[in-house]
Amino acid sequence: MDLSKNYFDQAQEAVEDYTKAIVPIFSVNFTIAGKRKTSYIGSSFYVEYKNNFFLITAYHVLKQANPLLVPFSETRIQSLKYDLEASAKNKDYDLTVLRLIDKIQDTRFIPYKLYETELDDNFLEPRLYIAFGFPGSKVNYYNKKMNGHFELFYTVKENKEEYERLKKNDNDYLLLQFNKNDVIVNGEKRIACHPNGKSGGCVVSLHPKLIIPIRFEGILIEWDVEKKKTMIAVRKQYVKYLLEQINKHEV
Repeated sequence: MDLSKNYFDQAQEAVEDYTKAIVPIFSVNFTIAGKRKTSYIGSSFYVEYKNNFFLITAYHVLKQANPLLVPFSETRIQSLKYDLEASAKNKDYDLTVLRLIDKIQDTRFIPYKLYETELDDNFLEPRLYIAFGFPGSKVNYYNKKMNGHFELFYTVKENKEEYERLKKNDNDYLLLQFNKNDVIVNGEKRIACHPNGKSGGCVVSLHPKLIIPIRFEGILIEWDVEKKKTMIAVRKQYVKYLLEQINKHEV
């Protein structure tokens, strides 16, 4: 499926609510000299679901973030406070959901209102997929507007052979083929960096001929480093499972 002007025009309007809900995650560690160093860890998807606020990310991002820091202003990051966690600790699913105690104070980040119906399985093809997140090589320190670092990867679903090569089940995962030239930055097509650092960002799909052209599809967990052309996402039914675990307090 080509990245046509029609798709691009539809996407610009449709994805705005998602771009505002992608939050970078940082951590603090110390150098040999004892100096404090802030490191960028990965991305997350900030949602409102059944009157609570959640941060959804890859489990390996949570494990690396100690403490887990998120932006509270353009120049200040602060430890994230949450009261419940549900994680798929199986390394293949690599997914975690955190229920926040308070909304994130940085007003540039607005939670996406996620409804239960959006978490139902739906495998209608073909669609164009958009992968959200902050590539690590673009995030040095949080002293600029994150929109300046934000890149949308327009992708298509991988073929059956790629699923077999990576030993992934189509029902559980989305394998997304990306091309460095299929990235839009500030409204223009540009050559982009690799997607390292996008783990924890969300994936949506777009089909402008449908009444509802866009829908949430899953959470990015890794990319195929070997061939450098495939991003891997866990499908949304696992997000739904973890959200239900938190709602039942079975965590």
